[in-house]
Amino acid sequence: MIGKKYGFDVNNLSMSGWTAQNFVTNKMDDIAKAGPQDAYIIALGINDQSNGTEALGTKDDLKQNYQDNPDSFYGNMGKIIGTIKANDPNARIILLTIMRNDGTITATFNSAIRDIAGYYNLPVAELDSDPYFKTNEYIQRRAGGHPTIVGYGALAEHLDNVLQKTILNNYDYFCNTASIFDTTI
Repeated sequence: MIGKKYGFDVNNLSMSGWTAQNFVTNKMDDIAKAGPQDAYIIALGINDQSNGTEALGTKDDLKQNYQDNPDSFYGNMGKIIGTIKANDPNARIILLTIMRNDGTITATFNSAIRDIAGYYNLPVAELDSDPYFKTNEYIQRRAGGHPTIVGYGALAEHLDNVLQKTILNNYDYFCNTASIFDTTI
């Protein structure tokens, strides 16, 4: 929906239910095959948290050589970011926090996402700060954990707003590249 709104192509490499580990195992070659993109939006963690914090890891899992990262949420996110940067040195990457709040575990994973963004000097789209994702309207527009058709429309609108704020608040990071939202900057 956002891609259509702004007239840009979207290359979605996500799979429903996947974790960062699933992505590393199954999709890393697709990053290179896709070629350089205007922006990369990484929205992982929501399914990782379903497995608890055992595989979360720590900031110490982020190694200078990303290929040496262990198999943890931190390590796998680092592998994904490292692979993107290796294939596209000018990549503009945004990490998204988890929008659905399931309590302490969500806060733990959102903290990890912020840690990872800080390690790589990447902006974070703070979806968990948008009040919409805490409303009954949002909760009632879901089925099986995923939004309904109406829910996807509302999610896209709120995601668009949060992404635009993130880009505007990190203007220097985006100013030397074609931005996915260059019509509004």
